[in-house]
Amino acid sequence: MNLKVLTTIAFVLMFSFFTSSMTYAQKQTLIGLNLNSNIYPDEISLNRVNIGATFETQLGKHSGGETGIYYHSKYSTNITSYTDASGSHSYSSTVARRYLTVPVLYKYYSKRINFSVGPSFDFYLGWKQKEDRSPVQIQSFTVNPKVRIGFLTKVSRSIPVSEKFIIEPELRFGSVQTIDQANVGLGIAGKYRF
Repeated sequence: MNLKVLTTIAFVLMFSFFTSSMTYAQKQTLIGLNLNSNIYPDEISLNRVNIGATFETQLGKHSGGETGIYYHSKYSTNITSYTDASGSHSYSSTVARRYLTVPVLYKYYSKRINFSVGPSFDFYLGWKQKEDRSPVQIQSFTVNPKVRIGFLTKVSRSIPVSEKFIIEPELRFGSVQTIDQANVGLGIAGKYRF
């Protein structure tokens, strides 16, 4: 499948979540803010926290859909070596690749625990060299492909704070492109019920 077909499918699925919440008798519709971070293989770090907006609609007692849009960065360190009259020199530089992630998930609801699973789309936004005091200045950086497709599974628990506000901690497992890029993460969402 080409990129245009996959992107179209993702947006049709997201649109169907929105329109189905208006078409069917629903239990609830929620919007919110989600913060999450990988704990394996990465360590939790404040500069690696992902932030995003989430939308979900529960269509039946146990079934619904969840989507959102999340901003995150992935870091890579490069070593540049050269030799001149004074000897050998090596310098490291760090590049932050920036992405928007759009998951399209089926969500199973229960009183004790919720389970979400579905595809996840990573859209590459660009890159920036981090300030690491390196004399090496990177002039260009290429990422291919520009859109990566993976999967995301989440286990969460909804904790009502009030009639309209819910806190939802979550354990996440996902990957983009290949299973060897899989990671485990923790997250917490604050959601408002309409």
